[in-house]
Amino acid sequence: MRKYFVKDNDGNLSWFDASHSGLEDAIEFAKKNKTDVKSKPWLGEVVDVQAMGNTETVWSYSVNPAADLFKEEVFELITALQKNS
Repeated sequence: MRKYFVKDNDGNLSWFDASHSGLEDAIEFAKKNKTDVKSKPWLGEVVDVQAMGNTETVWSYSVNPAADLFKEEVFELITALQKNS
């Protein structure tokens, strides 16, 4: 299982469910903090994020709204394809 996470301006991590609504919440939080949304395998309560395995950036903060829209569209396409497989 994977979860989304965002590092806030104070360096704290906020975790979000790996669902469409979880991603929307993570993106909103990331926009407020001008940072990225990342995904990691969820192993329960985690103290050290680097010890969890592979990290993927699923949404990246950008000052270019067109780039953000493209990334969101690509993620939605990938999510739809995964659901159908």
